[in-house]
Amino acid sequence: MKEFIIKRSFLDNLPRKLVIHEDCFEFQSKNSLVRIDKDSILGIKYGIHFIKGLEFYIGRDYQIIFVLNNGKEFKINFKTFYKYKLNEKHQLYKEIIDAVWDFCISDLVMNLYYKFNENLSFNILNINFENKKILLNKKWLNIEEVEIKSYYDKFIIYEIENPENSSHLLFYLKDTNAVVLWSLLNRLKK
Repeated sequence: MKEFIIKRSFLDNLPRKLVIHEDCFEFQSKNSLVRIDKDSILGIKYGIHFIKGLEFYIGRDYQIIFVLNNGKEFKINFKTFYKYKLNEKHQLYKEIIDAVWDFCISDLVMNLYYKFNENLSFNILNINFENKKILLNKKWLNIEEVEIKSYYDKFIIYEIENPENSSHLLFYLKDTNAVVLWSLLNRLKK
């Protein structure tokens, strides 16, 4: 079990408790305690949204979004403005992400990894996997023929022989399970 205290911003300074158990997590919203079971989580998105002022960036919005099997999303976020407690908030975000990896992301990745090794077909983010091959831009490729280029907020999948015409760009905060696909591809390439 891991516990975190989140203060969303200086405008919403109510301390909210996030408790991550082995089979669920609980988050204190304004009026109630929300409990999300691990089995109800189908996907995840996370990242940092930079908040722009008139001429320059004035803050960060740290976001973790769980996609649930009922079609809804559950969002945990907190902000910092003008570098107020920036290091503290960034460290909190990193610790929560590490706990979320242990809680559910690694299981999502391993589920797809086993499907790949058992030659089962599946689709993640409009990329098909079948017979230990990947369908990337209407071409079936072996994992050795695919490369990944990672950035802090996104990654690109492309065919090594034809990178200009085969790239597929995914964002960790916008695309559900982009981080799961990124981790799966890295694991398969090892």
